Amino acid sequence: MTFHFICPFFGLMKKNLKLLSVFLFLLSNSLSAQNYTTKQYNLQSTKTNIIYGTATNYLGATDTLKLDIYKPSGNTNTKRPILILNHGGAWVGGDKSEANIVMIAKEFAQRGYVVASVNYRLGTHKANWAMTPFQKVVNAGFHAVYISDSAEVFRAWYRAIQDLKGAIRFMKGRHALDSTCSEAVFIGGESAGGFNSMGVAFLDLNSEKPASCLAIADVPMPQTNLLDNYPGGTVSSAQLKRPDLGDIEGSLNINGYNSKVKGVLNLFGGLLSEGISNNWVSGNDSMVVYMTHQTCDGIVPCNAAVCLSPMSINCNLGNTPFHTKWPISYGSCALKTNFTTGTPKIKKLKVEIFNCDPIVFPLTDCIRYANNGSYHYLVNTAVRCDSIAKFIAPITLATTQNCKSAGVKNLNKNNSLSISPNPSNGIFSINGLNENDKPTIEITDVLGRPLVFECMDKNQIKLSQIESGLIFIRIKTEDGVSVKKVFVRF
Repeated sequence: MTFHFICPFFGLMKKNLKLLSVFLFLLSNSLSAQNYTTKQYNLQSTKTNIIYGTATNYLGATDTLKLDIYKPSGNTNTKRPILILNHGGAWVGGDKSEANIVMIAKEFAQRGYVVASVNYRLGTHKANWAMTPFQKVVNAGFHAVYISDSAEVFRAWYRAIQDLKGAIRFMKGRHALDSTCSEAVFIGGESAGGFNSMGVAFLDLNSEKPASCLAIADVPMPQTNLLDNYPGGTVSSAQLKRPDLGDIEGSLNINGYNSKVKGVLNLFGGLLSEGISNNWVSGNDSMVVYMTHQTCDGIVPCNAAVCLSPMSINCNLGNTPFHTKWPISYGSCALKTNFTTGTPKIKKLKVEIFNCDPIVFPLTDCIRYANNGSYHYLVNTAVRCDSIAKFIAPITLATTQNCKSAGVKNLNKNNSLSISPNPSNGIFSINGLNENDKPTIEITDVLGRPLVFECMDKNQIKLSQIESGLIFIRIKTEDGVSVKKVFVRF
C-alpha cells in the first residue's frame, strides 16, 4: 500500500520566528478577554504582496491582485474578526501601502483584528471632449480624471467591487491559517475605497447590476494630449472595447465562502447614483454602517452632487472643467438622510460629520483648499479608529462568540485525519488517509509563510530547516480540506 503526495516546493522559514512561535503557543488569551476596542497587542511582521487572484483590466490585459495582512502578536484567539481595507484614488491611482491605510490597519490589528489591505483593478478611459485640459505637469491627478463618459466610473467601481468580494472570500478561506472567524468580516475604505466598500456591502443581487457594466459601445479614441495616461502613451482600438463585466461576485476565489460582511466603514466616500436609483440598500442588507465626512469636501461632496465638482467648477483656472462626465455621488451627509428616512435595512448607523467652510471666493479659497488637501481626508485618524472600534464592537463580539466558520461545506469534513506525534521533531505521520487518497499538502508557519518539506515512506512528512514553533498543515483530499496545527520542537 503506497500513499501519493503532491509535494510542491516552498520557501524556507526564517529563524527569527522561533521566539514568536513559542510565545504564541504558550500564551493563553480567552475570548472573553477580547473587547476589540482597546489597543492591547503588538504587531506581527506584516505579510505583504500576497496574490489573491488575477483579473482582466479596462484595457483587456491581466492584472495580478495583491493584498497585505496585519495580525496582532501575543493573541491566541482562534476566532479573530477580519477587517478588509481598500485605498482611494478616483479609481485611477492609489495603493494598499498608503500611509493612512497602513495606520488604520495597525490600529485595528492592535485591537485584535486580522486586517487585509487590498489592491484592486484601476483605470478609466480618457476624454475626446476636453478642449484645454489640465496638463500632466500641472496636476497629474486631475489630468487623469478627464474620463470618456460616466460609464467609465461605474465600470471601474464595479471591477473594484468584484475584486474586493474575491478578496473577502480569499480571507475567509484562510480562517484556519489566520485564526479568524469567517463570519465576522467588515469592510472599509477611504474616498474611492469608501465607494467600493459601500458597493461590496449593498450590491448583492445581479438584478442591481449597473446597465453600464453590460456590453456597451466602444470608447471613442481619446485625444492625443491625454494619451500619456495610458501605458506607453498609446491605446489601440481593440483596447477601447467595453465587454460585459460579468456577475456581481466576479470570478475570484469561488471557494464555498460568500462575500457577505457584518458592517461597512465609509470614510469620506459614498454611493454613486446607480446605488440609489437601483435601491441597493434593500433585501437582506441589514448591517452596521459607519460614515464620516467633512462638509466642504472638494473631491467627494458630502451631499448629493457630481464628484469632483467643487474643485472643478471653482478651481480649474481657465482649463476645461474635469468633472463634466462624472456621475452624481451621494456623500455621507446625503446618505445619513437617506438611510435614516428611506430604509429600515440598516441595523445600526453612526455618522460623524465635521463642519468646514466651502469655497466662496474661488481664487483665494482654492489656495486654502490646496493647503488643506481639499478637506478630503480623515479628521484625526487615531480618534476615528477608536470611535469606529467602539461602534462595531458589539456585533464583533456577538459574531465571534457564536462563530460557526460561515458554513463552508467541505472544510474539515474529513475529521478522521490526525497528525502524530504532536508535538513533533519535524518528522510526523498523517493518519486516517484512505488507500486511494492522493492528498495535496501545504505547510505554513504562523505568519502564513510556506515551508519546505519532503514526502517520505508511505504517509510520512519531513520538514526541512525549521526552528521550533507552531505550524499549520493543510490536507486536501476528495473528501474536503482539513487543517491541523502541529507544534515542532527540537
